[in-house]
Amino acid sequence: MPYVGVTFLRGDARSLLDRVIMRSTAGPYVHTELFLQRGDDFRYYCAVNVTPSGGLQPSGRTCGPPDPAFWDVVRFPISPAAYASTYALILQLLSMQLPYNARDLWQCCVPALLPYERDLDCQRLETWRASGVFCSQLCLLVLRRLVLAGTV
Repeated sequence: MPYVGVTFLRGDARSLLDRVIMRSTAGPYVHTELFLQRGDDFRYYCAVNVTPSGGLQPSGRTCGPPDPAFWDVVRFPISPAAYASTYALILQLLSMQLPYNARDLWQCCVPALLPYERDLDCQRLETWRASGVFCSQLCLLVLRRLVLAGTV
């Protein structure tokens, strides 16, 4: 059975950056990645701000299940047709060269203000292109699309 899922990278208390992220988000995680799984084949995607193009890209992690020593995983079974359409969506997003959304990262840290912010429209990809996406935003938008499609 195919799956779509999200991996959550637990922060390392020895890392100053990880400690800052964990303290500001009041949680143990410092990064998320979206993945598709079909059998033993895993495809990971992330939004990062480390390249000139930034934004969404294949994560570069090796295929296979995430290492439970570092990652927590949530996955949802999907049909083969939903796997194909989700993979097509990801390929479309990759071709759009979405920028990284550093401007709205504060939303991870101040959730009390979120009801006053305009969210990206998960159905209109051009809104993703206009502002870009950060890692957890990417995962949320893709999962919302799947829920609205009745896939998840």
